[in-house]
Amino acid sequence: MSGSVAEIMINEALPAGFESVVCDHCGSSESLLYAELRDWLCGLPGVFRMVRCVHCGLLRLDPRPDSATIGRYYPTAYEPFANPSTPRGGIIHRLQDWSLEYGLRRRVRLVARFQADGELLDVGCATGLFLAAARRLGRWEVQGVEPNNNAAQLGRRQLGLDIKRATFADADFGSRSFDVITMWDVLEHLHHPTAALEKASQLLRDEGVLLARVPHLEGIGARLFGRYWAGLDAPRHLHVFPRNVLTDMLLKVGLVPLSWQCWGSYHIFALSVQFWLQARAGRVVRNLPWRAMSRSFPVRILTLPGFTFVDRVLGRGSAVTVVAQRLDRDGLAGRRKGHRPASGTGLGQL
Repeated sequence: MSGSVAEIMINEALPAGFESVVCDHCGSSESLLYAELRDWLCGLPGVFRMVRCVHCGLLRLDPRPDSATIGRYYPTAYEPFANPSTPRGGIIHRLQDWSLEYGLRRRVRLVARFQADGELLDVGCATGLFLAAARRLGRWEVQGVEPNNNAAQLGRRQLGLDIKRATFADADFGSRSFDVITMWDVLEHLHHPTAALEKASQLLRDEGVLLARVPHLEGIGARLFGRYWAGLDAPRHLHVFPRNVLTDMLLKVGLVPLSWQCWGSYHIFALSVQFWLQARAGRVVRNLPWRAMSRSFPVRILTLPGFTFVDRVLGRGSAVTVVAQRLDRDGLAGRRKGHRPASGTGLGQL
């Protein structure tokens, strides 16, 4: 499509509660339309523009819901905010719960490989399932921050977790407070991801580590599904990061990438198929057997070899996790574990 988004939007009035913004990474206002999107996940009305910065390549939603409006797009049925203690019977649900537990244990093992103890903060922790797993399986003192009040209350009341109800930007922890900060599928939701990374760097102690999982723009799913790729998830995903851009963002705040790993791609792939089907068959797809089938444990087992190959061999899964370490006082990273900083283009296997 020719012409910049700035040119296209001339004489267009912004919807109430929406704002137009420059690139969060390089500050440029020049961009090209990447895709026009709908809210396939929650079915809320609107058409949303994802644009690509002409200068650095960062994707951003523009215009986007402002900080006072974005909460409307996280309804009570939003899955990460579900009650963690709701009883579920039947063999299928037990298998799904086992799958969830496996994913949580994998996160815990990954963190432990780089920082096995100390104080851990999970940003955007929702109801605190990862925090509970880290407390149960590891040697960390855990704390979370979550802007959604209902989710934070569920985590505090039902799991007994220390969860601060606030945005990460507004939360006050004091500098050099943590040995580990995790952001699982969070950075893409933030209005100001650069500021969040800078704050994370300030909160980490020397040689502390940040782990952030984001949608993988260079993955096969993004190419295969295009505007139906769940990694775009408008309007909740305000940014999508090319790996070289995320590397540069980390380095600028004193966080050195140590390793990258693709995993957790199945859920994004299954949602992408659902979105593609919805676009062709309407809302009826939301109630078809595909949803139950895609979430079933047997289907996940059958497709595991293919997703493992795409994730670990090709390094082109739909989600990528970066592990980055804060520079110590001598300006070095990775000495504690003997790690060497990973390049922004390679995909280290953990």
